[in-house]
Amino acid sequence: MITAVLRGDEQTLLGGISAIAEGDAAIVVSTGGARKRYASVDPNEDAAAFAIGEGGILLMVADGHHGREAAEWAVERTLERSAPLWTAPNAGDLDRDWAEVAAEAFLDANAVILDRAARGGRAKARTTLALALVRPREDLLAWAAVADSLVFRVAESEARALAPTGPARVFLGAPAETEASLRPHFAVGRESLAGARAVVLATDGLSERGVGVESPETTLLAAADRVRRADPAARPLELARGLVEDALAAHRRHRAGDNVATACVWLTRDP
Repeated sequence: MITAVLRGDEQTLLGGISAIAEGDAAIVVSTGGARKRYASVDPNEDAAAFAIGEGGILLMVADGHHGREAAEWAVERTLERSAPLWTAPNAGDLDRDWAEVAAEAFLDANAVILDRAARGGRAKARTTLALALVRPREDLLAWAAVADSLVFRVAESEARALAPTGPARVFLGAPAETEASLRPHFAVGRESLAGARAVVLATDGLSERGVGVESPETTLLAAADRVRRADPAARPLELARGLVEDALAAHRRHRAGDNVATACVWLTRDP
């Protein structure tokens, strides 16, 4: 299994972009295109990751609150605990069991954040978490999100947001939340990959009102059309990076910024 993580403290330059690509996957993180209008603990509190195995590719993005730690802990824990099985050649019946499997991964990440905060980490550390698992042999796209980071399925003429389904109401790492109070806020789904050109995740630095782009779906579809002119091997990176660049341009227009992270898998092999 091949893994990669981009952490907020690795990219703190305003307007800067950090990227990693391997095979069909890419991740990109930026501090933003303009200064934030709100106070934050760290300059960049987002994180992104991917895992590539023989059976599939796992993507993740996370948007930390009250510091970068919770976002990093969430993606690192999911890479450690869940990615080896989810991307293995035989991952069991994920299609049938995905809702419970994803919920357990979120609850486990939540427990890790709380434990590390109690042992000396930032007590108010919170995070969103969005993930997508692509398993082409089973024709499976499985996704899950908590809070307001985004999951998109990109087809030839449509980019469709799969998550979130509503405004962020809870975050991983809040001590007042219980398993019973968290579970209703997990957006989870699965569907066929048929007709999909790409799967893309993004934090809300792309979409936040008055900060990001007006229509994430329209922006993403245009970005996917642009990268079709690129070398096929470069398309995952070009898509993830191009989407972040579109977000940074919106930040500069609005004179208001936010951290932004993207992760993508490019699925088509057309020339």
